[in-house]
Amino acid sequence: MPGQEDQKELVRQILYDAFPDLPCDDSSRITHEDCLEIRGLLHGIKDEDIAFVLKNVLIDLLDTHTIEEPHNVSADFVTQYLDVEGLIKESYLGLSDDDLDMLVTEFQQRGFDAEAIKRKLTYIRNIDRKHVSDAEKRECMERIQLFSTFTPKQACAIYKWLELALEWEDLFYRKDEIESAMRYWGERCKPTDGRREG
Repeated sequence: MPGQEDQKELVRQILYDAFPDLPCDDSSRITHEDCLEIRGLLHGIKDEDIAFVLKNVLIDLLDTHTIEEPHNVSADFVTQYLDVEGLIKESYLGLSDDDLDMLVTEFQQRGFDAEAIKRKLTYIRNIDRKHVSDAEKRECMERIQLFSTFTPKQACAIYKWLELALEWEDLFYRKDEIESAMRYWGERCKPTDGRREG
C-alpha cells in the first residue's frame, strides 16, 4: 500500500490528467494566495472556468491543508462545495412536488436509482418543512447542473482527492460531509455503462 506522500502524488497526477489546462501565460496562473482566497468563493466562479480553478484549488490543498495558519483558511469550504448530497438536504427541505420530480429526473438521467432518491428527498422534506429561499433552491439546481458537465474521469479525480482528504487530521470534523461528497462523486465516476473509471 502506498504511503501518504505517494498517494498525494498519485492524486496530483490524476487531477492533472483529468482537468484541462489553460494556455500558459501569466494571466492564467493561479498562485497559492489566489487559491486561499478562492476556496470560499467557488460557488461564484464562472461555469466555464470552474474545472480549471477547482483543479488548481484541489492540487494546492494537497500541500497546504495543514491546520497551521494561514493555510487552513476556508479549506472546509471546498469539501462543502463538493458535497451535493449535503446541499440538497439543506436546500430542498421546502421542495414542491414539481421541483422534487424535476430533481429526481435530473438524478435518473445520471444513472441514479430514481425511486430511492425520491423516497429519500420526500422523507427529508417531510421531517422538516423549514422555509428555504428561492435563491437557495436555485443555487442547488445550478450546482447539480454544473457538476453534470464534469466527465467521469474528472469525477473520479475529485473522488480520489476526497478519499485522501478523508485521512487529513485537520478535516476530521468534516468526515460525514466528505463521505457524503464521495457517494455523489463515486456515482459520477461511472460512465454510462455503469463501470467506474480510474
